[in-house]
Amino acid sequence: MATENAGEAWYALGARDDELRAALKRAETDIKRAGTEGERAFATPMERATGRAAKGMRDVGTAANSLSGRGPKELAAQLDRAETEANQALAAIKQLASGDNLPPTDARKYADALDLKVLDENGKLVTVTMGSYGIGVSRAVAAVAESTHDEAGLCWPREVSPADVHIVATGKDPAVFEAAQRLAIDLVDAGLTVLYDDRRKVSPGIKFTDAELIGVPTIVTVGRGLADGVVELRDRRTDARRDLPVAEAAATIRQAIQA
Repeated sequence: MATENAGEAWYALGARDDELRAALKRAETDIKRAGTEGERAFATPMERATGRAAKGMRDVGTAANSLSGRGPKELAAQLDRAETEANQALAAIKQLASGDNLPPTDARKYADALDLKVLDENGKLVTVTMGSYGIGVSRAVAAVAESTHDEAGLCWPREVSPADVHIVATGKDPAVFEAAQRLAIDLVDAGLTVLYDDRRKVSPGIKFTDAELIGVPTIVTVGRGLADGVVELRDRRTDARRDLPVAEAAATIRQAIQA
């Protein structure tokens, strides 16, 4: 038992260092064994029990490493703490193993209320430990993001994307921002959700990086091509790009999205 070995270490304080080290080593072994037994128990109580066992083990190890630099009184105090931790850990794990007088947990909250019991391997009635996992909106969004992103950022499926179109206006020419604004209004009037990046003091590179990070499936760039009467339509996932005449841009984008 860990307590017996810790007690043996206590009484060996006046003996040689190697005897004390041996006693401490046996105490460490017993506390590690207690942690292994705890892994077969219920998660939350087991974590508390093995946490106490681990702390006791650390105290014992600290005492063993300090033999040459500390007097018997300080070692005795450390071993006393280790013995207390070992006692608590072993008592808790023994309780878990027996299944008796377990503290109430959320896993048995409703089982207790409904008096749900089953026969264990010994033919003894025990309360069912219940488990559940709710698929909420935030968890679903996290799962989608994890399964669809790439090295540049998010790649939202259109069904859950925060917007249908991400319009990026680049450069400093006021005409670019006016054209981007008109396109955004036309797309909103067509029933689409639009994210419009109209930051005037941010470089095109940062805007493009942000667009990839945000991951709206359709990106429209209004920039230098406006001088030639075109805007760029880009698919976020495939990176496929094509130029669209400004006059036809809203209708073409709407058709591509709704196709």
